[in-house]
Amino acid sequence: MTASDLTVRTLDQCNAARTESEYVDIAQESLLGNSLDQWQTYLGRIGRENVRVIHAGQSLVGGLAFYRMQHVYGGQPIPAAGISGVAIDPAYRGGGVCATLLIETLKELRNEGIPIASLYASTQHLYRSVGFEQAGTRYDYSLPLRSLPRPDRTLTCTRFESAPLDALDYAHRVRAHATNGNILRTEGLWDRLIHPYDGRRCLTYLFGDINRPDGYVILKQAGRDDGLPADLIASDYAANTGAAVRRLMALLHDHRSIFGRFRWSGGPDDPLLFMTDELWFEVHEVLRWMLRILDVPQAIQARGYPRHVSGRCTIRVTDSLFPANSGYWELEFSRGQCHARQSNAPELPQNVVRLDIRDLATLYSGHTTLRQLIRLGQADGGDDQEIDLIDAAFAGPAPWLPEIY
Repeated sequence: MTASDLTVRTLDQCNAARTESEYVDIAQESLLGNSLDQWQTYLGRIGRENVRVIHAGQSLVGGLAFYRMQHVYGGQPIPAAGISGVAIDPAYRGGGVCATLLIETLKELRNEGIPIASLYASTQHLYRSVGFEQAGTRYDYSLPLRSLPRPDRTLTCTRFESAPLDALDYAHRVRAHATNGNILRTEGLWDRLIHPYDGRRCLTYLFGDINRPDGYVILKQAGRDDGLPADLIASDYAANTGAAVRRLMALLHDHRSIFGRFRWSGGPDDPLLFMTDELWFEVHEVLRWMLRILDVPQAIQARGYPRHVSGRCTIRVTDSLFPANSGYWELEFSRGQCHARQSNAPELPQNVVRLDIRDLATLYSGHTTLRQLIRLGQADGGDDQEIDLIDAAFAGPAPWLPEIY
């Protein structure tokens, strides 16, 4: 089988109902289990128009889907595709089917003007081969409720059976713009948190003003089958002030008679880890998600940068998939922005920083510094002044995500 035998299509370009059913059969092995209802929910959240399937001849052999969303870097939202649900028929794995599906989808997204794409990888080798690289983390934590300090209930706490989406989105955006990597959620991504696939009931609590809250938490209970005392689980939380962190801890403290531990997902510098009385938290899982830069100048110019950083440097990028990204790029940083202009080879090529598109992705996200890439042999060139400029420009909070998509 060669690439010419493979065709990537939308559902509308096929018999949609039959193709959807065949994709479900393949995806059920690893994506959403055996529930057709869960599949229909997933498809509704991500949008059927965002599903791409691949055929070998007349046989459907795999597919994927993507959320149309935005990542925030340097305080600026950047249009992005969150790739999800990648599934290939086991009988066709190892023959380039998944790589072809990814490449054709990435080409389509780039042609649309989407500058970056991200995903959680089941295998890094495959995704690195098409230009993805590690770009941030997601930590799963638990904390015994007995480690919480004496409750501070100064800030009001309001409980909602039906999640107030506008208020949640306000507080989430405040958090997203203060860090790196968080996404501005679509309705489908919010629905995953408020109505989880496990069917457990969620309650929402707002801290402070109910229209412009300082923070929130979306809570659900672990089942009794998981043991007693049960765990209290956050689908998501944001605490954008010290008062909000303290009110969250007070709310959790008030659940101690029934629950033993609090579980949540966050970043490496989660505020709860700093504010608790004791360092009794546990890390249960650390995931690293990956980023692909589809359009170098568009991605670089869309990002935000520290306003105090100014200067000019030249980088040389290699991208075997998108030749338009390859070559010399002159970067000029000023007043929180960067202008990227393609240029000719400079007079002093030894001063040029040379790196692959994958390494540019991890640098761009703030996950890895240029000095670290040079130490690892993943980049070279540049003098100390240029290296310091680039590292200062892409510096910021460690990139992280609270959700898997």
